[in-house]
Order: sequence, then structure tokens, then C-alpha cells
Amino acid sequence: MFAYKISRAFRYEKVNKRGYGPIQIIVVFNKQRLRVSTEELVHQEGWDKKLQKVKTDEPYHQRINEKLSDWERRLVNLLEKAKLARQAPTPEVLLQSLKDDLNPPPPVPDALIQNLLKPEPTAKTSDFFTLFQTWIQEKGTKYNKLGNKLDQATITSLEATRLRFLDFQNLKNYHLTLAGMDNKFYDAFQSYVRDDLQQSLNTCSKHISRLKSFLEWCELNDHFVCVKYRKFATPEVYVGVDFLTEQEIKILYNLDFRTEATVNFIKKQFLEEFNYEMNSLMVLQRIQTLEQMRDIFLMSCYTGMRISDLFKLNPTNLHQNLIIYKPGKVEEFNITCYVPYFDDHIFKPVEIIQRYQGQFKTCLPINWEINRYLKTIQQLAKIIRLNLTTKIGRKTFATLKLYQGVPTRIVMQATGHQTEKSFNRYIGVDTFKLIESFKRQSQAAGGWVANGWQMQHD
Repeated sequence: MFAYKISRAFRYEKVNKRGYGPIQIIVVFNKQRLRVSTEELVHQEGWDKKLQKVKTDEPYHQRINEKLSDWERRLVNLLEKAKLARQAPTPEVLLQSLKDDLNPPPPVPDALIQNLLKPEPTAKTSDFFTLFQTWIQEKGTKYNKLGNKLDQATITSLEATRLRFLDFQNLKNYHLTLAGMDNKFYDAFQSYVRDDLQQSLNTCSKHISRLKSFLEWCELNDHFVCVKYRKFATPEVYVGVDFLTEQEIKILYNLDFRTEATVNFIKKQFLEEFNYEMNSLMVLQRIQTLEQMRDIFLMSCYTGMRISDLFKLNPTNLHQNLIIYKPGKVEEFNITCYVPYFDDHIFKPVEIIQRYQGQFKTCLPINWEINRYLKTIQQLAKIIRLNLTTKIGRKTFATLKLYQGVPTRIVMQATGHQTEKSFNRYIGVDTFKLIESFKRQSQAAGGWVANGWQMQHD
């Protein structure tokens, strides 16, 4: 007889530059260990380490969690059968047994029944998802007018939309066809996204917009499509974005990681997470890492650069008072960004760069697990109104630069946005600064006095 234990794990060491990593199932039995790849990816912020499952606010959490539970049940059944037979399998045998269980051979019908069965005609409508996949593959291989291909992040987003429609078909039992792209489908999909998934209007419009591009491609390739899809609306609403205020930026800048209280907090947090105490060397390493992650995040706030671009930043990008670089995410558009490179009372990019001068091949240290450390930094800074992630940096830069009075078009030259519509998604509203700006304009016009508004007369 033998005992066994089954657990699920997120492979943090395999996280890619966009924060996504694989999930695996770990089976420990008879002094052996089997790691089973589930072929599922999830963002590191979307994995619940304590509950060992995908968080409910992540896309496709229901499908992935059901798959993990199903595979776990199958492994339990296989191990229990082995225990009854008093035969402990090897990891290789257990893995093959799982594969056989997941992909059983089709049953062979009785010859008489087989003769009576009539093959069902292949419906032309079954081509919907096959064509969708072909469209995505073609998008990934073709060159745009600038001679560049779509980046992998865009291809991944298109695949996410395909999977969203596949989930809709399976969960709502709504068979999707090119001929069925009518108002009934549009209303049903909107209801699914807004009511069932509790997602925003903008998210729904994003998927519909990609669907319309796919259906247009189908028409160009002589597939029959219901023309009503051309009237599918893709409205967007402005939602305020998370960004840091000037005061919060200064709090992070002045954060001292070497005080007694901070060190005690770091030790306690580490003990709770890993169940053993840190030695002095480990404490020093953790403090240095936290300082680096704080500085990298501040550089994103100071420059509006994505983390992926900051990690590529090198001295050749520094030109007197400008950082000049081509952003990687939109490389196909051949965009050049011009970022201010001088210090003022809020933005201090030069000071940050000089701290690490000559220490690395790039201007800054590289650590793709930065979001994990930002959680600790947020707790130490006592910032509770938002979740500190790398995405907030660009939004903070764009918002604060506008409140400094920099024209929109100039800020867009730094962020790399090509349209004000896309740029506006990065702008937050600081009500205090808004009122301050209104007052300055009113004072300039001579209409504001200390006790309130006063009409001016000739």
C-alpha cells in the first residue's frame, strides 16, 4: 500500500514577460513525484496560491478550474485502482494512464448497428471556429504596410476572443455560424458578457469589434455571412483609470526600507509565506530587491514607459534631456517616443538612472516578478485606494503631465499613442488638481476672490 498527495502549482519561474505562466498538477506517491502539465496559462496575479485555483475575476477561470478538478479526480481514481491492485505505478506509467483516460479509444459499435447508422451530413456552419483560427493564423503571418508583423500580444488577444465565443457557445448552448450573425446573436452575446460574466460594456465591444473584423475577412474570402453583423454596435464608455497622485509618488520616493519597523514587517511577511525565518543576508537581499522594484516602478511613472521597454532601456537611448526609443509592443507601427529626461519636483528619471549607472548592461535591473514585490511596497507605503501594478505607471505619467500643463499632443509623443481616443484611456481624474486648475484659470480671468465667485463689472 502507498499514500499519495495531489496539489496544483503555478510555475512562477516560467512566467513570460507579460506575466503569464503555466499551471501544473503535482502528484507525490510512493516516494516519487510526477509533474503534470495542464497546458493552461494564467496571469501570475490571477492565481490563488492558497486555494490552488484561478481567481474568479480572471478570464476563463470557470473552464480552467473545472479542468484542474477533472484531471485531479482522474488521478485519484487511477491511484485508488493501483492501491486496490497493490501495484504502485511509476510516474511514467501514471502519466500515460492519465493520457489514456483523457483520450479513450472510440467504442466500436455492433456490426448490425453500424450498418443501420447513417452518417450525418457535415454542416457548413461547423466551419465558424475553424475559419476563426485560420484568420488568426493569417493575421500572424502577413505584413502590414510598414513591413512589420503583428506582435504576439495582439495575436494572443485575438485568440482570447475566439475562446470567449467558444465558451459562449458551450455554456449557452448557442451554435455559432456565419449565417447566424444577426441581432438575436448580438443580444444573446451581450447578455452573456454583461449579465453572466459581469464584465464591462467596453469588454463586450472589444470582442464584437474583433468579430466584425473576422466576419469582414470571411466575406472577402467568399464565405456567406449574414450582413446584419455590419450594424453591430461597439460603444465605449470612459471609465476612470487608476493612477498615483503627486503625494503618493513622493511617498514611494521617500519610502525607507531599512527602518526597524520595515525590516520587522519584511521578516514577518516572509515567515508567513514560507514558514521559516530569514537570516541577515536574506533580509539584506530582500531590501535591495524591494528598493530596485520601487525604483523601476517610479521610472515607469516618471517616463510613461512600459516595463518591457524599461528593461530594454540602455545608455544609447539617452540624449541630453530626452529618452528616445521605439516601443516594443507597437513595433509594427514604427513609432518613436520622445520622453523628457530631466528632474523636477515630481519626476526624477535622471536620479534613478544614475543610481544604477554601470551596474548592468541596461540602465535598470531586470526582474519580471515586479508585481509580486509591488504588493509589499504598497503595504509599506500604506496606499490602500488602488492595487499597485506596473500598468499604473504609464497612466500616472500621462495624467500628471497633463496636470502640469503639458499639451496633450506633446504627452502623446512621449507615450507613443497615435490617437486621442486611445490616449484618453490612460487619463485619470484628480479632483483636487482639477479644482486647483479651475481656480488658476478663474484668477487669471479676474473672477475668483477668496470668499467665492464675484461678478466683474465695467
